[in-house]
Parts: sequence; structure tokens; C-alpha cells
Amino acid sequence: MFKQTILTSMLLAITGAASAADSWTGWYVGADIGQGSGDADASAVLSGSWASESATTQAAAIDALSGAADGNGTAWALFAGYNYDFDNGFVLGIEVELGDLGASGDDVRSASDTSSGLEYTVSQSFDAGDSYAIRPRFGYASKQVMFYVTAGWAWTDVDFATTLNETGLDNGYAKIGGASPNFSQFVYGGGLEFRFGGNWSGRLEYLSYDGNDVTYDLTYAPGSSFPGYGESVTQDFDADVIRIGLAYRF
Repeated sequence: MFKQTILTSMLLAITGAASAADSWTGWYVGADIGQGSGDADASAVLSGSWASESATTQAAAIDALSGAADGNGTAWALFAGYNYDFDNGFVLGIEVELGDLGASGDDVRSASDTSSGLEYTVSQSFDAGDSYAIRPRFGYASKQVMFYVTAGWAWTDVDFATTLNETGLDNGYAKIGGASPNFSQFVYGGGLEFRFGGNWSGRLEYLSYDGNDVTYDLTYAPGSSFPGYGESVTQDFDADVIRIGLAYRF
């Protein structure tokens, strides 16, 4: 009887420890690293003395200013959060993060008015940097594995730049412009998380940052001539991130 009692107590202790190890409830901190990719679609509106130019000349300038810059880079983040594991396997949590999207890109293009010999060359670029977010998470866990979806809000610093030059007749027309907004964006995605044992877990995660746009005017570069012409550029930005992470659970 004594041996049976000891064995039963040991079995209960082992079962309880396994159950606690399988639970996702609690606080955690960690870090992610992966790849961020971004896309900035541009469009333009002309004003001022452009009204005196021919339709083909205006169309050439708009075509040169309208395009897409895309690129990628290394994305990383530090994160912290809390999960609550319900008895039916569903997990509800919330997570905050601070990091860098790491996405940058540029595009150089040109368009010409063959009737006049005018040719416009445009360079546009973006650089998405510091980003922080708060995102609820909803998942389903089966012991050591959890699948989850997440959606929330992110704030991202993005630098944009545009240069416009008339290169066909070399007539000295040159414009520059840019903006550095802090975008407020809807972010959503999902992932898979696996508990290694002890307090550690690893995860694979995909996030999409919904588009946002900024509009800015071009100004004359030093030495440029033909005053009175105006260009307004709008760049619409969105991004995607795929990354792996490691978390420590308290």
C-alpha cells in the first residue's frame, strides 16, 4: 500500500508538471529576425506653368513621375507579451514590439516627348526604418504547438525622395523633393509557435502592413531654370515581413 501511494503521488506530480509545461499562459519576451519587403507606388499632379505646355509634354512628365519602387532588407524586432490558455485549447494574447522593417528600394525611369525632344528622368526611393506595434493574438494550441493569427496597429518611419531632371535638351530643369512621415498602419498576419521544453519557444511569423500614402511638392534644385512649374508627388507605401523568432516564457 505504501509503495502504491508513493507511485501514485509520483505519477500525479509528473502529470501536473507536464500539464504546466504544456500551458501557454504567462508572460514572455523575445526577438525576431527576417526579411522585410516594401513597395512605394508613385503618382503625380502638375500645376503652374505646366498648363502652357503641350499635352504630350505634360504626359511625359507625369509618366516619368508615376511608377513603383520596391526593395527589401533585414527586418528585426524585440517583443513582449502575455497569453492566456483556455481549457479548450484556444489561446488569447496581446503583444507589443519595437524594431526595424529594414525595407528600402529605389527606381529610376524616364519618359520623353518625341515631338519636342524633351526627356524627363526621375529617381524615386524609400527607406522604411523604425517600427513599433501593438497586436492582439488569437491561437489554438495542441500541447507544444500553437497556430495563431494576429491583427493590430503599427507606426513606421519611412523616408521618401524624388528627383526630376530634363535630360533630353539639357535645359537645366531640375527638381527635388521628399518626406519623412511616421505612418500609422493596420498590420495583420499569422504564425506557428513551438515550445522546445523548459521556458523556450521558437516561431515563424508573417506580417502584412496595410498601405498608407504621403504627398509632397518638388522644389527647384540649385541652378535650375524655368521657374513657375509645380509637381506634386504621392507615394503609396505597403510592406510585408517574414521572420523567425525566439521567446523566453516566464
